[in-house]
Amino acid sequence: MKNSVKIVSALASAAIASAPMLAMAQAPSTVSGVISLLNGILGIFKVIFGIAAVFFIIYAAFLYLTAAGNEEKVKKAGQQLLYAVIAIAIFLVAEVLPSLISSVLGQRG
Repeated sequence: MKNSVKIVSALASAAIASAPMLAMAQAPSTVSGVISLLNGILGIFKVIFGIAAVFFIIYAAFLYLTAAGNEEKVKKAGQQLLYAVIAIAIFLVAEVLPSLISSVLGQRG
């Protein structure tokens, strides 16, 4: 539980650190400008959730290997793997979303 709080706080810190960059950006006036802005924002999400997924997988493997038959640790390792799958799903959505939006808006990206 404490590790999850640390991860969430690290992700929130990264979001806060990137806020000035987004605040100083000019408002896009064209569809390609919106897609470009979306690519920049989702690029940040891809990095954050890609790193989080790797961390969750490594931590789950560590818990599973050191469980030594302890059902509590095995259950916690399963939860960490679930978190990794969620992080990978968000990563994949961030990867596909710009091309989906550009195809809906009629632009090639």
